[in-house]
Amino acid sequence: MAKKRFAWAVLVLSLVVAVALIWHYRLPRVELITTELTAIEQRVVASGELRYQQVHQVAAEITGTVTARKVREGDQVQAEQLLITLDRQQADNALKQAQALLTQALKSRQPQLQAALTEATAQRQQAQRELDRRLDLAKRGFLSQEAVEQARLQLQRLHQQQQQALLANQDLSLQGAELRRLQEQVAAAQLSVDKTQITAPFSGVILSKEVEQGDVVQPGQRLLTLADTDSLEVIMALDEQYSAPVSLGQRASVIIDAWPEQLLTGQVSFIAPQVDASRGTLDIHIQLVRWPATIIPKHGMTASVTLHVAQRQQAVVLDRAVLAWDQQQQPFVWVLDAAQRLHKQVIELGLTNQQSVEVVKGLAPKQRVVIPQPSLRAGQRVRYDTQ
Repeated sequence: MAKKRFAWAVLVLSLVVAVALIWHYRLPRVELITTELTAIEQRVVASGELRYQQVHQVAAEITGTVTARKVREGDQVQAEQLLITLDRQQADNALKQAQALLTQALKSRQPQLQAALTEATAQRQQAQRELDRRLDLAKRGFLSQEAVEQARLQLQRLHQQQQQALLANQDLSLQGAELRRLQEQVAAAQLSVDKTQITAPFSGVILSKEVEQGDVVQPGQRLLTLADTDSLEVIMALDEQYSAPVSLGQRASVIIDAWPEQLLTGQVSFIAPQVDASRGTLDIHIQLVRWPATIIPKHGMTASVTLHVAQRQQAVVLDRAVLAWDQQQQPFVWVLDAAQRLHKQVIELGLTNQQSVEVVKGLAPKQRVVIPQPSLRAGQRVRYDTQ
């Protein structure tokens, strides 16, 4: 009898265990993660194009024939370096002629100025003697003080004339409109000579050449295109919806497509004041800080840019796969309580990147979060594997 009761007990227990196992395995199976404090960085990723921001069109200022072109495309040049020379024979002849005319005018002018100085000196000496005579008469009471002052004023006037004549002899260039005109002609001729030597206005790289030796050029004609290598920037046309966290000075990581193994550094140097309405983009400029000598960036190359817009060292961070959205487009997650039941927890997001999000409200460290599935519902019991 006892054996029968034991057999029935074993059978009932087996049935209970079997039912429990069947019930357990019919529960939805979910993946579970536990929240932890970790670092997160918000990034904005986009592609861009390398462009020089300071580009100068080197142009001719006078008419002339190119006698030599000292540079070609891709050459690095220094400020004031000679780039192109024009035939200077005509300019040199004009300068020599202007200098000769000025020299001749100065020589013919000199005797006249010397005579004027001699006369001015004699008149001053005579005025000095007249003043001395009147002072003597005034002391003896034979002449008024007013007469003495008249002589004194006359001496001062003649002294000034003598000084002017002396200066004119020392610097003939100050005398006469004709001399000034000749001086201006010499200066203009010298400037024309200087303009036959075309130099770099700043250090940089030659982007293009437009002339060859023997070409006749006119004033204003473009000869070369020069770019300042320090002005090289990456221009990004960033979708406006991603532009809000971008600000001046933010750090950027740049990879030029031609050198995918080299990570360059830069920073945001310019943000366009308005959106391109036709494309819905905002131009962002990234100034490259430096690059190794093995890299020679070229105008127009394509680059990938990562903007490091913000970061947190200690934050509750979730993978984007954990997020769900309700009908009001509010983010929430499924959390598991001690009874293994699901609860919908609305959260507030902070920093985000392509893989992760920061939770600033609604979750704490060490909470168990379920990766969502379409069949999940509040209060539901689940079985899980810890991830």
